[in-house]
Amino acid sequence: MSNPERLRDYVMAMTELVNEVGSDEAQLFRRREPLLAQLVSADDWLPGTCAEASPDSYRQYLLWCDPLERFSVVSVS
Repeated sequence: MSNPERLRDYVMAMTELVNEVGSDEAQLFRRREPLLAQLVSADDWLPGTCAEASPDSYRQYLLWCDPLERFSVVSVS
């Protein structure tokens, strides 16, 4: 991972957002959009091993799970 700060910054911003909006899912989904767009605007943060496709099926890699299990970050290939 050449730029782990990008994922860290996303996780920190999402943690702050979840702390602020609580269980208001509509607000959470609306306000996370620009955070997610910023994260995926570059691919230098995702380890290559978490982007490898399988010839048989899709793969899902857990990149982060909030300690309180309020959100997670996964990659799917």
